Amino acid sequence: MAKRKTFYIIDGHSQIFRAYYAPAAFRNRGQGLGAAFIFARMLLKLIEKGKPDAIVCTLDTRGDTFRHRLYPEYKANRGPMPEDLAEQMPNIEKLVRAMNIPIVAVEGYEADDCIGTLARQGAEAGYEVRLVSRDKDLKQLLTEHVLFYDADDGSTFGPDELKIDIGLTPEQFVDYLTLVGDTSDNIPGASGIGPKKAQALLAEYGSLDNVLKHADQIKQPKMREALIEFRKQAPLSHKLVTIVTDVPMPLAAKDLAYTPFSREQFLPVLHDLGFRSIAKELGWEFADGGALKQAAAPATSTAAPIPKRGQRELFGGNDSTEAGEKRYTLVNTAKAFDALLKDLRKQKRISFDTETTSLDALKAELVGMSFSWKAGEASYIALKGPAGRKLCDVDNVVASLTPLLEDPAVEKVGQNLKYDILVLKKYGIDFRGTSFDTMIAAYLTDNTRQEIGLDQLAHELLGYDCIP
Repeated sequence: MAKRKTFYIIDGHSQIFRAYYAPAAFRNRGQGLGAAFIFARMLLKLIEKGKPDAIVCTLDTRGDTFRHRLYPEYKANRGPMPEDLAEQMPNIEKLVRAMNIPIVAVEGYEADDCIGTLARQGAEAGYEVRLVSRDKDLKQLLTEHVLFYDADDGSTFGPDELKIDIGLTPEQFVDYLTLVGDTSDNIPGASGIGPKKAQALLAEYGSLDNVLKHADQIKQPKMREALIEFRKQAPLSHKLVTIVTDVPMPLAAKDLAYTPFSREQFLPVLHDLGFRSIAKELGWEFADGGALKQAAAPATSTAAPIPKRGQRELFGGNDSTEAGEKRYTLVNTAKAFDALLKDLRKQKRISFDTETTSLDALKAELVGMSFSWKAGEASYIALKGPAGRKLCDVDNVVASLTPLLEDPAVEKVGQNLKYDILVLKKYGIDFRGTSFDTMIAAYLTDNTRQEIGLDQLAHELLGYDCIP
């Protein structure tokens, strides 16, 4: 049997809002461009890693939908889009179109309905459909050939994962949403019925209809009364949470085959927005004075090359580390350690990390320690390793570094430094001088993040994929 082609459906506003709330800010020509930059990075990774055969980006329209006509209070609790994000939307749409990604939005319907319709069409046309979204409502669309796709790590989530997660099928998920309601969309559910109770009811009775049919038999008085009362509201709430899969579309799935974008299309847009680092990843450059030029590349092809995964500044300017400028030093002899220590003692601000034997700081033993104070340069002190390998003496390293690590005048930057502090305390080091913790900063700037590990942050903010 021939392998099915892959069709990616991007939930535009869902991903754009996620980019907007990521810890990034960039001003150019008086316009905020942080969300545009991060969304563009996400799309480039999706194209590179996902290798789409077909692709589309769905967006909501500005007007009301059929749901507002059914229920005027629908989403009445939501405020307008943040003004600085609304200002970015024309540039975001320009970026999407320059990447040869069609945009679909249909008056009177939401993007979710366009996604539902395209997902059905795509599966029927023989595609493996991937929904690029984290919107829980879309779980009702999952099938064998329609899965969620995580643009960060390439993982998928389908009916099997949904069953493991909450014990329900995609068909039951609509009933689940009806029972619990949706406060973000102002859709009323059954009073007092939360996720756990809804899951238990559907596990026992199978469907919303059956739950309401047997409401009189529920033993708990409050739940029984709530379900009986909900019988009148249930049909409307069910209709509001159900995604439409037959929207009259301007484009069908069969019309959305992906053609790689070209330099001629994409580079002028990047130039106008000042996204120099993205252009450089693609092998293109902005010449001095604002003109455009292309780095050396085969003259026979104008299609965009696969992005290079290098470390870069967040938005513009020169990349901080070109391929020939990186210097990572293994310190595994007394002589090498003495040389490192001499340099360390000159620094007023350092980046620091430990490698250990356990995630439990109270049980962990030091395997190594890393230091850096300049972009593209770092040193790793090897303290434990395979038999026969050269290693530094742990006691000597700890004793020599203690004054530096305890000196509050030397600023320390790290990721989850609380862990490192606890580990070092076992070795008699009273760590001082904490200046900045990237894990704490990641949470404070975007507390909706599901991942705040170093690998994830390095990829998201620096475009750098750490060695596994």
